[in-house]
Amino acid sequence: MSTGFRSILFAIRDASHVAPGALRKLAVLARGSGARLELYHALTEPVRVPRTLAVLDARADTLFEPVARHARRELERLARGAALRGLRVSVHVDWDYPAHEAVVRRARAIGADLVVGEAHAHRLAARPFLQNTDWELIRHCPQPLLLLKGGRRYDAANVLVAVDPFHAADKPASLDRALVASGQRTASALGGTLHL
Repeated sequence: MSTGFRSILFAIRDASHVAPGALRKLAVLARGSGARLELYHALTEPVRVPRTLAVLDARADTLFEPVARHARRELERLARGAALRGLRVSVHVDWDYPAHEAVVRRARAIGADLVVGEAHAHRLAARPFLQNTDWELIRHCPQPLLLLKGGRRYDAANVLVAVDPFHAADKPASLDRALVASGQRTASALGGTLHL
């Protein structure tokens, strides 16, 4: 069995606002497992087309490319930053919708064996809740998914894997094995301890 991850996809919701603590945590995982990283941003926002350009039948590339170029520059800036220095990092930006499906498609395309995302801070009343994209990734991402919250370092990391030894509701034992294997890889990469 592999001792670490080979390829990690970091799904970035807003290329201009990535928490430094999230990058540090990502770097610890990548360094601990020797994985290559891809910083990925799916452009899902609508772009306003001025009426004069629509009338002139402007090519879509001329409208969308500046937005994609800006996002790509932001990801490249993150990839060159101190937190990820010395790691194998690539960046990718594309137009895709909805965001959670875009992340799953990209993870499959690059053969990622871990998908990482940031669980963003919310208003006080909404803090216990994840955003819709987070929930959809939890439900549909076939790869192990790690949602980072907070910037505290991984010191003596404890990795908790919830398993069902009774396999209630016809959940297969293979699911528990996959969860434990992913937990072992994560604990190994972080130099931590696995708990079931």
